Amino acid sequence: MKLSTKLTIPAVSVIVIIGLTAGFFVNKVVSDNVNRQIKRAEDTMQQSLELAAQDRINELNNTIKRIGRKALNQAALFTGNSEIIGAYELAHVGTIDDENDAMVQQARAMLRHYFKPLLADYKEFTKSDSFKMHFHLPNARSFVRLWRDGWQVERNGVKVDLSDDLSSFRKTLLKINQQSHEPITGIEVGRSGLFIRGIAPINNDEGSHLGSVEVKYPIANLLKVSKTSELVNFAVYMDSSQLAVATALHDSKKYPVLDGKYVRLNSTNFKLSDSLLTAGLLSQGHEKPFSTEKGHYYLTIFPVKDYFGKTVGVMVSLTDISKQHELIANTKADGEATVNSLQRDIIIAMLVIAVLVIGGLLRFIAATVSKPLSEAVIFCDKLSEGDLTAQLPVKFTQQKGTGDELSLMAKALDSLKQGMKIRAEVVEKIGNGDLTSECQINSENDTLGVSICRMISNLSDLVQNILSSSGKLSQSSVELSQISSHLAARSEDIASQSTTIAGATEEINVNSQNVAETVQEISQSMQGAATDTETMSTSISKIGQNAQEGSRITQSALDKTATATEVITALDLAAREISEVTKVIGDISEQTKLLALNATIEAARAGEAGKGFAVVAGEVKELAHQTSEATNNIAARIGEVQASTQQAVQTISEVTDIVGKVNDSSLHITASVEEQVTVAQEIATAVAQANQGTNSIRAALDELTRGTAEVSTNIQAVNQGTLENTDGITTISKSAEALAGLAKDLDTIMAKFKLKG
Repeated sequence: MKLSTKLTIPAVSVIVIIGLTAGFFVNKVVSDNVNRQIKRAEDTMQQSLELAAQDRINELNNTIKRIGRKALNQAALFTGNSEIIGAYELAHVGTIDDENDAMVQQARAMLRHYFKPLLADYKEFTKSDSFKMHFHLPNARSFVRLWRDGWQVERNGVKVDLSDDLSSFRKTLLKINQQSHEPITGIEVGRSGLFIRGIAPINNDEGSHLGSVEVKYPIANLLKVSKTSELVNFAVYMDSSQLAVATALHDSKKYPVLDGKYVRLNSTNFKLSDSLLTAGLLSQGHEKPFSTEKGHYYLTIFPVKDYFGKTVGVMVSLTDISKQHELIANTKADGEATVNSLQRDIIIAMLVIAVLVIGGLLRFIAATVSKPLSEAVIFCDKLSEGDLTAQLPVKFTQQKGTGDELSLMAKALDSLKQGMKIRAEVVEKIGNGDLTSECQINSENDTLGVSICRMISNLSDLVQNILSSSGKLSQSSVELSQISSHLAARSEDIASQSTTIAGATEEINVNSQNVAETVQEISQSMQGAATDTETMSTSISKIGQNAQEGSRITQSALDKTATATEVITALDLAAREISEVTKVIGDISEQTKLLALNATIEAARAGEAGKGFAVVAGEVKELAHQTSEATNNIAARIGEVQASTQQAVQTISEVTDIVGKVNDSSLHITASVEEQVTVAQEIATAVAQANQGTNSIRAALDELTRGTAEVSTNIQAVNQGTLENTDGITTISKSAEALAGLAKDLDTIMAKFKLKG
C-alpha cells in the first residue's frame, strides 16, 4: 500500500465520521421542523373543522328558528279570517269537551269546505302532497287536521272523524290555550316524530280566545334545506323514550333503534350514517356537542332540544375530510422529499469536502515526501540497471546528518552504491576471463557477496565442463542436420494444402458479393414501398380533416337548436306565470262575488236604508262577473300558447335528435379515418424497419466478404510462411554443419580462461 494511501484513509475516515455526525444533526433538525409543520397543519385542520362544526351547529339551530318563524307566519295568516272565526264560534256553541259533538263536527266541515280550494291551489303550485296545518280547540283537543280528508285519527284500524285529546303530550297546546296565549315556535314530539312547529292563537273581534292554529314541518325538511354540499351529510335520531308519544314510529324495520336508545328518523345518506354511527357515539353528543374523526369523516353530534329545553334526540353532521387528509399526506410526502433531498445534498457535500481534503493532503504528501521518495526510487532503478554514475537528489544530500528517515535512507543508498562499485570491479575481471579474483563478504547477510563468490566457483567448474563437452557438441550438430532435412520435407506438404484452402475461400468471397447485390435490389424496392405508404397516409389525413369539419358544423347546429329550445322553454314559463296571475284574478273575482252576495243580503236586511248599498253591490257583482269572463278568455288564449309552445319544443327536439345522429355519424367517420391514418403510419414504420433490416443484411454481407478476403490473405500468408519455413529449415541444416566447425573453435576460446591450480 502506498504511503499516500496510508495517510489518506484515516483522513477520509475522520471526514466521513464528522460528515455523518453533522448530517445526522442537520437531518434531525430538518425532520423536527417538517414534523412541526405537519403537526401545525393537522392542528390548523382540526381547528378549522371545530370552527366549521360550531358554525354548522349554529346554522342548523338558526334554520330551525327560521322554519319555526315561517310556520308561525303561515299560521298567523288565518288567525283573523272571518270564516275561521265563524267556524270556531259555531264550535263553541256546542260542547267542545265532547269529542263527538255535532256542532264541533259541523264547524269542522265548514273549515274543510273553506280550505278545500286553497289546499288544491297550494298543492298544484308547490307540488307538495299536503299542507301540515292543524287547528286546536282551547281545551287542547284537535279541531281539524287539514291534510287528512274526512278523518282525524285512526283507532283500531278504523279512520274516525272526532276531536281527539292532545293534552297528555302536547304541552305547547296547554301553554298557548290555557296560559299565556302567546305565539310559540320550536320543536315538539308528535305521534309522527320530531316536528318544527309555529303555533298562533285565534281570538275573535272582542279579543276572546277561541283556540289555536299551527303549521308544522317534519325534521326531514331541516335536513333537506341544510344539505348544500356534497361533502356534508346530516342525520337525526330521536330518543327511544319518545316512542311512547311517537306511536307512528314503532316499525323497527323502517325506523331502527340503535342499542335500544336512539331511533333513526332521517338521513341525507342512510348508507353512510348507518356505517359510521353507533349508540355510544350518539350518547357522547346527547348533552353537549361532541366532535370526532372516524375514517375520512369528521362527525359532529349535538343535542336536539324541544320548545321547553328538554333533549329529545341528537343531530349529526358527517363531513368528508378526505381532501384534508390528502393534503396532510402530501405535506408529509413533501417533507420526506425535503429530508431526502437534504440527505443527498449532505452526501454530495461530504464527497466534495473529502475530495478537496484528499487532494490537498495528496499534494502536501507529494511536495514533502512523495517527490523525494520518487527521486530515490529513480536512483535505485538506475542502480538496478547497472548505472553506477547515478547521483542522489540534492534534497537527500542536504538533509544528511539531520537524523530523519530521508537522511538515513540517503546514507544507506550511498553505501549501497559504493559496495556495488567494488563488486562491479570484481565482475569486470570475471568478464575478462580472470576467475582467480577474491570476493569480499561484508556480513553474514551479504547475499550479493556470497553469490559472486559462488559465481566464481561455479564458472570455474563450468569452464572445465565446457571443455570436456565440446566433443559431444560436434556429434550433436551432425544429428541436428539430419532432423532439419526431415522437417523441410514436411513443410513442403503443408504449403501445398494451404494453397488448396486459399482457392476455396476465394470462391466464398465471390458468392458473398452476389448475395450482397441481391439484397441491394430488395432494399431499393422497400424504399419505393415506403414512399407510396407515406403518400397514402397523407391522403387519408386530408379525408380526416374534412370529416372533422363536418362534425364541427353539426355540433354548431346542435348548439343553435339548444338555444332555440331554451327560448321556447322561457316562453312556456312566461305563459305559465301569466296563467297563475289569471287564476289569482279569478279567485279575487269569486271573492268579490261572495262579498257582493253578502252585501246584497245585508242590504236586504237593512230595508229602505240599504237600497243604495244594494245597487252598489249589484254593480260590484256585475263587474266581478265581467272580470271572471275576461279571465277565462285570457286563460283559454294562454292554453293555446302553451300548446303551441309544447309542439314547437317537440319539433325542435326532433330536429335536435336528427342533427345529433348526423353529428354522431360524423364523429364515427372521423374516428375511422383517424384509425386508417394510424394504420397507414404503422405500415410506413414497418416498411422503414424492413428497409433498415435489408441495409443491415447488406452490411453483414459486406463484412462477410471482407472477412473471407482477410481469411484468404491469411491463408496465403501461411502458405508463404510455410515456404519460408522450408527455406529456414534448409538453412538450419546448413547451420548444423557449420556448428561442428564452431565446436572446434570453442576449444580454442575456452583456453583463454584462467583457472586456479
